[in-house]
Amino acid sequence: MGIYSYELIHFYGCKNLKQISLPEGLTKLGENAFTDSGLTDIVIPASVTEVQGAVFRNSELESATLKGPVCGSNMFEECDKLETVTLNEKTESIPSRMFKNCRALKKIKLPSKLKEIGYQAFSGCTSLQTVVMPTTLSEIGGYAFRDCKALQQINIPSGVKELEGYTFSGCSSLKSIYIPSTVNEVGYYTFDGC
Repeated sequence: MGIYSYELIHFYGCKNLKQISLPEGLTKLGENAFTDSGLTDIVIPASVTEVQGAVFRNSELESATLKGPVCGSNMFEECDKLETVTLNEKTESIPSRMFKNCRALKKIKLPSKLKEIGYQAFSGCTSLQTVVMPTTLSEIGGYAFRDCKALQQINIPSGVKELEGYTFSGCSSLKSIYIPSTVNEVGYYTFDGC
């Protein structure tokens, strides 16, 4: 018999915990399971089908690999040292605040099946320079890239119809942006401070 879920706060605040091997067969990561932990890298098995909020929030993670397509809101929020992320190509949604304030994240390859980038998903990723959006993308949430101060270029795919408020506000290095004719609404302060 194996472990199938890490519920609630099993490793919350375990600063000395640097490594853990999550077993294949694990199906659930509960809310705050590794929040404020000392983990430096994590591989989430493909068997995980449920990820609750803030699983790794404010941990010491430097790299993360998600072998399955399931993500959770606030999953890596405030992970200041997170530099490398590998997402499963079948991932369809980056939930709200998933990478908020991941200040060391410089680039991310978004999955080819991605449809949605949630509210504040990359907000405060001050080192983020490169984001390549797939053609499947149809929704970019408000504040999604707010204060991504190193972001220099963005190409909005033609499936996107609306840019919500503050989406790129505070992107002070933004030099080039392509907005397709399919975008019919641009929210308040979308490019404020660029």
